[in-house]
Amino acid sequence: MCGCETWAGTEQMKSFFETWEREMLRKLHGRIRDENTWRIENDELQVMYRKPNIVTTIKVRKLEWVGYVVRIADDRTAKKAFLGEPGGRRGA
Repeated sequence: MCGCETWAGTEQMKSFFETWEREMLRKLHGRIRDENTWRIENDELQVMYRKPNIVTTIKVRKLEWVGYVVRIADDRTAKKAFLGEPGGRRGA
């Protein structure tokens, strides 16, 4: 999750993280025995985990980062990049 604020959030990346999170939760919580079969549903995993899923967490961190960048001084590099005004000269 380190640096997730700057990642481009594509559908492929979203799908990858959701799949990865479900795999990890299944390993942590184990399987559920239901009438002679082993099963566990994605919704049940989320209820057992009791925290927002990883995609929601990444979105929240992105919004927090944007809020931070908006509040910082105008001469900071992150603010200039956010506004699309990098300034300076391009090397030849």
